[in-house]
Amino acid sequence: YLMHLVPGAYALTVSRHGVEVMELYAVKRYAWPEVSEFMVRRGILGATVQFYHHPSGETLPSHIKLNESFGYAPYKMAEVLNEWRLRAAQAATERNVWGQRNE
Repeated sequence: YLMHLVPGAYALTVSRHGVEVMELYAVKRYAWPEVSEFMVRRGILGATVQFYHHPSGETLPSHIKLNESFGYAPYKMAEVLNEWRLRAAQAATERNVWGQRNE
């Protein structure tokens, strides 16, 4: 856990495209359509936010556990991420509807 004290080693960026997680300076990007609902699981070391990542073309989803909550309580962090995920899904549906009407 001492690595969590290294400045700039961990970050979470949320956008309309997806979520970007940096852990120990390694960046992983997850697009909203490929992400399951965020959930909180309790373990020996406390609660963590987790989700499944299922890229198109892959047979099985990967189980992802966020090792950092970035100052949020895990339940609040999952709630915020799920709100972003829902907004992105609604925006994609609205774009698809307009695209179909114009064709």
